[in-house]
Amino acid sequence: MLTSRLILDHHQLEDLEDCVSMWQDPFVVRLIRATPFDRRETWNRLLRYVGHWELNGFGYWTIRTRAENRFCGELGFAYTHREMPTGFEGLPEFGCTLARSSWGRNIAQEATQAALEWMDQHKGLRRTIAITDEANRAALALGRSAGYVRRQTIPFEGRPFALMERDASDLRDPCSKD
Repeated sequence: MLTSRLILDHHQLEDLEDCVSMWQDPFVVRLIRATPFDRRETWNRLLRYVGHWELNGFGYWTIRTRAENRFCGELGFAYTHREMPTGFEGLPEFGCTLARSSWGRNIAQEATQAALEWMDQHKGLRRTIAITDEANRAALALGRSAGYVRRQTIPFEGRPFALMERDASDLRDPCSKD
């Protein structure tokens, strides 16, 4: 999938080193968990992404720049099978993680918009959730800008996380005359 600046694509074997580098960066994972992901965990993550596409017809994409083909991060949707409060179980969960070199360049916003449009148009799964550490102001702002509404705080990894929901059927086209 292409945007004006980005390529969103399924993970390939060639993406492993870029993914390992991103997930081993303590600054990238600091609001996700206490320690960076090791190579084995990142490999298992990559396999999970590929399998999710195979089983569900959607999943996570790599994000790369069109101009330089530079790795920027990953984003997408997954059935995580986490315990969720009543009414939020079984919904696809949105996530986005950027390599530090891509922070502050509106890459997450551009990629998120493309991913949400794809999900709305191709999968008909109009309702999705996202969770993020309450201290992750950038992720909370990204969620709000994409139409996610904070619903409640839930415990995750021993810390308070915001549970956000997006219901695309409630989103109105600002150009619509309805």
